[in-house]
Amino acid sequence: MNRRLAAHRRKELSVVETGAATTPQEPSTRRAAQAAARVAERYAHVPSYSEMQASEARSALRAAEAATRVALEAQVAAQAALDNLAEEHERLDEEQAAREYRTEPAVSTSDRVGQSSERPVDSHPVGTGYAGLLRSRRSRGAIAPTNSAWPA
Repeated sequence: MNRRLAAHRRKELSVVETGAATTPQEPSTRRAAQAAARVAERYAHVPSYSEMQASEARSALRAAEAATRVALEAQVAAQAALDNLAEEHERLDEEQAAREYRTEPAVSTSDRVGQSSERPVDSHPVGTGYAGLLRSRRSRGAIAPTNSAWPA
């Protein structure tokens, strides 16, 4: 190994002393410079790492904004559906209460002896059906339907 190292050093010294080292290295230096220029030209238009990160952050932000818009639209649609359902439920409750009121058993005049012709809402013969509906509407502040025989 030492002999090979010594031979290499002798060869290096002989090339430097003769001046032949400047001539062969010029083409290799020129080739290296051309290769470096090609690499620089290739990567001149490539974005830097921080530019790529900023671009990814902007695209993630746009995606999050789009997802937020979609979620808000879905919330509005769900709320509208719930409102429609509540209105339908209230309408059905009113129809049911009206049906119960119309189908109440008739009270004969013999049953009314000693009673006034007007009964309080709490003594409705159906119980809490229609009377309960009236009480709940009064407590909510809604206007309850009136009957001429019963006090409002």
